[in-house]
Amino acid sequence: MKKLTLGKNYLVGYNSFQAIGWYYVIISLVLRLLLQGTSSFSSTFYSLGSIVCTLQFFAFLEIAHVWFGLVKTSLAPTITQVFGRNMVLLVCLCYVPEVQSHWGVPLLFLFWGLSELIRYPFYIATQLNEIPPFLLWLRYNAFIVLYPIGFAAESNYLFTIMLLSKLIDFINII
Repeated sequence: MKKLTLGKNYLVGYNSFQAIGWYYVIISLVLRLLLQGTSSFSSTFYSLGSIVCTLQFFAFLEIAHVWFGLVKTSLAPTITQVFGRNMVLLVCLCYVPEVQSHWGVPLLFLFWGLSELIRYPFYIATQLNEIPPFLLWLRYNAFIVLYPIGFAAESNYLFTIMLLSKLIDFINII
């Protein structure tokens, strides 16, 4: 293996941080479900929200990675993905406490996490120039299932927030 540049070392570190964080989220979700059953759904945000918020906050660095040429990808899709998720999480979920216990939160975290468990290890392997074939296959095929389901989970959540805000407005009128 040849020596990595400072930029590649940084990207390996950043992607490792994200991968470890998302592994923790997924493992925690599974353990909570096994130990507490579906009753764990209502407390998912309270248990894992700060970790997911931290991971997503650091995801803003991915825009800088593109901007400064550390990774070769388009800026527009990166901005769309980072701001889309952060709008759902940091704007809607964090500031609308009434929906933090919604059953959609663990689904949202699960499908985001599953996609990230593929993406970040793939990025690490890319920086090291050692991409296992199964990871390459997962990277370009799993999104066919995971992205639409993740989008549906985000849409469900946004719809719930809209319904709740209308209900709160209605109650305030009465």
